[in-house]
Amino acid sequence: MKFNTILPSFFMAASVAVATSLPAQALTFDFSGTDNGGTGSATMNFTGLGTQNVTVDLWNTSSTKLNDGTGDNAPAITGFGFNNKGLSDPAITAWTLKAYNSSGTLQTIGSSSDSTLPWSILYDEKTNGITLDYLAAALNNGENSPQIQGGIYNPDAISSSALSAGPNFFSKATLNLTFASDFTLDTAGMSPYVRMQAVGNGGSLKLDGTRQQDVPEPLTILGSAAALGFGSVLKKQANKNKNKAATKDTISV
Repeated sequence: MKFNTILPSFFMAASVAVATSLPAQALTFDFSGTDNGGTGSATMNFTGLGTQNVTVDLWNTSSTKLNDGTGDNAPAITGFGFNNKGLSDPAITAWTLKAYNSSGTLQTIGSSSDSTLPWSILYDEKTNGITLDYLAAALNNGENSPQIQGGIYNPDAISSSALSAGPNFFSKATLNLTFASDFTLDTAGMSPYVRMQAVGNGGSLKLDGTRQQDVPEPLTILGSAAALGFGSVLKKQANKNKNKAATKDTISV
């Protein structure tokens, strides 16, 4: 067998291996609900699932106007969480939560290394009637119940008259988690979950997510494209060799 036939086959196999070994999808969830004349909504995106390093991006997408258009609406995300699908707890070894302040500066609002920051993570706790393996919440009141101070708002509401008492933070918020072992997201029940307060005229929401259509991650697309590309090269090489063989047969006749 010629080397130029082996080489495309090797690259094709390697590309397929890369495509299948990478995380296949980024999971994205939408949240929405209404209370006291206002609508609260959010989007949450998970990357790195199936590994020890997971990133959760969170956007507050709530409308900045009441449903009837008569006033401002500024719901605050005061908690969000999710469950582990595995039989054993992979255990968080480190985490940070970052969001933007009113000056547009990205800052750390929660961390495993600083308990004085507004946000904390609760483990296997029942909060507002919801029990989650991991719940990030604004807890600078020292209680296991999300409070309005330190809430994460839609950046479009930065000058809203409906903003609650500060400190106020604005999305996108990013939670980076390091686990002791690979983490698998449970999407059953109230996982993932978002808690909102100050919805409409003093309402609140406990929302479970609706999963968006799966979107392949860029590296997976690249690996698949490479596999298809090398497959095309291999096919062309095979046709070329076949044509050469046919030409030789014709000449010999």
